[in-house]
Amino acid sequence: MIHMTLIMEDTVLVATRDLPNSEGQWSILAQDSHAGIGHASLLSDAELTAIVSLALANDEDQEGLDRKKLYEVAEEVLKTWPPEVRPIP
Repeated sequence: MIHMTLIMEDTVLVATRDLPNSEGQWSILAQDSHAGIGHASLLSDAELTAIVSLALANDEDQEGLDRKKLYEVAEEVLKTWPPEVRPIP
């Protein structure tokens, strides 16, 4: 089950806890449109939150949103996750 998908200008990040041997940790699957390489890594809730925050902060701003607004968007996304999968910052 995919718990979150974050699509940026040239990268897609997908967060899931359902990969084999993940032991309840988050796995991030990333696809970079330039390199064309996907990869997965196991992350704690805090690490996942940091990755999402950094990804949003570093995404090129196509709609005139400032970093504060992007963090607010990230917070809103995290609030929509069910409690059992919601990262705790």
